Amino acid sequence: MTNIEREYEYKPKLWVLFLAGGFFALGIPISIYAASENRGLIINGIITLSPYQAGIFWLIIGAACAVFVLLAVLTVATRFVFKQRIALSSTALIMPKSRFSGVEKLIEYKDINSLSVSTIQGQTFLYVLHSSGKDTIAASMMPSRATFDDLCEALAKKIL
Repeated sequence: MTNIEREYEYKPKLWVLFLAGGFFALGIPISIYAASENRGLIINGIITLSPYQAGIFWLIIGAACAVFVLLAVLTVATRFVFKQRIALSSTALIMPKSRFSGVEKLIEYKDINSLSVSTIQGQTFLYVLHSSGKDTIAASMMPSRATFDDLCEALAKKIL
């Protein structure tokens, strides 16, 4: 393997996972309570549900909340189980193969066609377009915005 010149942690922030998991965990008993009420539901004056249909609707909302809680728990577990990083070596960009994997992939600098930074609803991403496809690096997964900017700058210098 080539020499690692720079290495950055790449993992979700714990406070975000706990906040999201807690939010959806609160949604479970609330939706169960709403499902147990014998009332209909009108959504934006467009959709009218009978009491039976409203109960099913709230149970589906509760099930969706439970799935999101499980995803938050899985993400917390993978955060501790897998050491995910983004690294710059002398010849390649090294990054996680997937969000829930400890396997890394190498993208040779010579194979990178372009880099672009995009901000979508306050979330900033670095898009790496290369001969094998397109990969995305989220600024929110880096330790800080300054670290993300440093990665973007260093990677841009490598592919010039």
